[in-house]
Amino acid sequence: MSTVSRRHDDIHAPPPADDGTAGQSHRDRATETGLTGYPCGEDVFLIAETDADVPRAAIANRRAGFYRDTCDPALICNKSHQHTVIRATDPPLAFEGWHVDDVADFATDPASPLVVRPVYSFSSKGSALIIDHDRIPDSEDLQQLRASVGGYQIHRHLPGRPIFVNGVMSGGVFSLADCWRCLVMPRGCRDILVSVVNLPRARLPDALTERLARLAAAFGIDAGPLHFELVETGYGLKCVKCAPRLATEPLPGLCRLAGIGGQTALFEAGLACAFRDPLPDAAEPDVFVADYSFVADRHGLLRAMTGGDAIDALASFNHIALAPPIGRTIKATCDGYSYGATFFLKHHDETVIDADIAVLDTMNRAGPFRIAAPGDEI
Repeated sequence: MSTVSRRHDDIHAPPPADDGTAGQSHRDRATETGLTGYPCGEDVFLIAETDADVPRAAIANRRAGFYRDTCDPALICNKSHQHTVIRATDPPLAFEGWHVDDVADFATDPASPLVVRPVYSFSSKGSALIIDHDRIPDSEDLQQLRASVGGYQIHRHLPGRPIFVNGVMSGGVFSLADCWRCLVMPRGCRDILVSVVNLPRARLPDALTERLARLAAAFGIDAGPLHFELVETGYGLKCVKCAPRLATEPLPGLCRLAGIGGQTALFEAGLACAFRDPLPDAAEPDVFVADYSFVADRHGLLRAMTGGDAIDALASFNHIALAPPIGRTIKATCDGYSYGATFFLKHHDETVIDADIAVLDTMNRAGPFRIAAPGDEI
């Protein structure tokens, strides 16, 4: 049984779309849906709210001179294009990977586990599938994959810990804002992100900021915020993706909880100098903060959530960031948009945070929700 067809390294952009900016100034474009404009020198720097809006922001930012002419807005979020650039710029940061145009059938017992990611995944937080003899995609997984456009990026799965690194390019330097270590929970063929904890910079590999700055330059990005997703593996650090935008929630909210400005404050400092000068790294928090999200294992009416008193009693518990919608219909968690509940944690002792996350993780794996399908009695 074949795993993939037409294995090659060709990169295909989606069909070009009218970006609707003809005849408009940068300041007019700053009010478009999905984009936010920030005065920067004599121009306006555009920030995309989501990856789907990044190409439109890149068109304007390249025209304004914040991005290089070598930056291709149509490919800036293309995972296969990014893999090619990473492999050419910093080979140790690249996974062993390749691009395919379509997926015929996945092998039921591949020689080694594979990670399959749609080249474009604008409507999902967490679109990757991990496939091996124990994790076979179901019909819904395959249907979601086949609904994607642009093909797929495949790489050999390497066990490891995901980390997020946020910062800002200014004056040719990538300055650090906030860093996070991640915890995932396997659900079928997906690893669902359930928790992030702030990561002290001293634990990052040496010279990482210089390496990420070189990647940004290779992508054609000279200015603005960047969100890097990486994995710490037994073969060193690997780069999954680079998103030229501000990190999304819960990271800004956790920065506020920790009492730091994070990437937003560093971005504002870059705007103030029109990204001409190198910026100092942002201040690090003197506390540890984290989130933890419960996943729903099926679609249905949410009747109750167990363990509320135990959660309140956790030493690091701070507040409920996403309340469980008791009495309402929820869907099974499949990505970062479909959690059942999210809690924020804060403590000066990292070991306390980790112990409380372990408690929440045990509850999560046991199934914290009582969910009824329509007509069921509980």
